[in-house]
Amino acid sequence: MTRPKKDPIERLKVKYMLHFIARINDLRLTGYALEKHFEPENIKISPNTGQLYDSGKWRRFLKHGITPSKKSMSRIKEHCPSALKTYHSPFWQALTLIERDEDQWHEFYNSLNKNVSTIVLDYIENPRLFDERMLDDNKPLKKLIRIGDDHAVAALIALFRQYSEPVLINDDIETHLYNVFFNFLSRFCPHSFLPELYTYVYDNILQRQILRARASTWPDSVEVVEYMLSIEQKNEMMAEDLMIIDRHTTAREFFYWKYRGNKPLIIQEMAEAFNHEKWKLPDSNQGLKWLLKALNKSRPKKHKFGEVYF
Repeated sequence: MTRPKKDPIERLKVKYMLHFIARINDLRLTGYALEKHFEPENIKISPNTGQLYDSGKWRRFLKHGITPSKKSMSRIKEHCPSALKTYHSPFWQALTLIERDEDQWHEFYNSLNKNVSTIVLDYIENPRLFDERMLDDNKPLKKLIRIGDDHAVAALIALFRQYSEPVLINDDIETHLYNVFFNFLSRFCPHSFLPELYTYVYDNILQRQILRARASTWPDSVEVVEYMLSIEQKNEMMAEDLMIIDRHTTAREFFYWKYRGNKPLIIQEMAEAFNHEKWKLPDSNQGLKWLLKALNKSRPKKHKFGEVYF
């Protein structure tokens, strides 16, 4: 009897985890460096050459995505628990190639954190695409963008896969997924692993949709995606330098209101403010002044931004 074929996402998430570990621990992206970090007892001296060598198993983990042994996983859990958290992220479950029926999709939604699960089930029950009475911020998919973590993005991917029809529903889901996906990747995915991850998602998820309300806007070039992510990261760095992102305003909250406003104008005015010691905020339409007012709603009274000078 042949061994059942392994879902490619199982190998992908192992490779991702090791790239993640190398990035946050400032390690060289090699099996030797990873084995030396987690299982130094495996590093031996060759009696023939006098040189150090490894067992080779961490190289196989890295190159082929072979699932680490219990011992190796326990070392990761001990020394880098955040990596194990990303390994078990629902993001990977949303990307598995297995076909699901409606009950299985609902089971997946219920496995997400309570807030995200409630929002998704609310959307499924009543998408309200053309309900002009509902404020944008109260619309379910806008709420997922505002949350913007791996649970929210996993939910959007799952909805996109489940509702290939009707076309208008699929287009609504795809638009919201597109609007948050690259910002999410800029925080979630190590740069070294971006080509492999995006290629998988593009080939197996994003381009499998046959019926569309309009032409696909997803980039077919990894280079374009890398450029988009670099822009996201530069914008966040500028927001940190201006102290817009701080302990009272998260990067995800900044991104959400930037997305809701006039994004090019906000970035332009941030650059102006960055180049001046004291800069008067213009009364522009959904520009930086509008963004700061929106962020002030959730900031403590003593830490609200001024509305005249910045």
